[in-house]
Amino acid sequence: MTAPSTPAADGEQLPPFSGDDPLCAKCSHVDAFTDYRAAGEYGSDEPRRAMPSRKGERLERRCGRCSFTWDEALVPPTPMQLEARLSAWLTEQLDTALRTTPTSGHVHKPGEERFDHHPAPGEKGHHFTIGCALCTSDVTALTTAVLDVISRAVFTLPAHLKSGAES
Repeated sequence: MTAPSTPAADGEQLPPFSGDDPLCAKCSHVDAFTDYRAAGEYGSDEPRRAMPSRKGERLERRCGRCSFTWDEALVPPTPMQLEARLSAWLTEQLDTALRTTPTSGHVHKPGEERFDHHPAPGEKGHHFTIGCALCTSDVTALTTAVLDVISRAVFTLPAHLKSGAES
């Protein structure tokens, strides 16, 4: 699941990302700024024209000493970074689903226990306390919500999680 970069119209191949401390080819200084450039976007050192730039998406590097600029390829995320993003996104989605899924409406506050907690037909019910486990109807509702989030995740992952590119 790496990010497919948009190649330049002229087929130019970009050098790989040179890391956080690149060596400037002009002055040998070890420090550069990095700016993302979208496909068709002109670099900071290029004159603007009516037509989009022929360059694809890339990282523009600029030397911290002499301001020489050069382009490098995008950095695809590692599998561990993708897994962390997916985990965070799923956690957020599940948290939202669980917080917004209606449950049976019983009281969960200490001191407000009651004896009529989900009585079965013909029965009085059980004594509900804060330590009471979720009722069957709540578990079913919450399970349905979780399964809904997971099934949507397969089809609607945010684009940056599918490809690894940031949006």
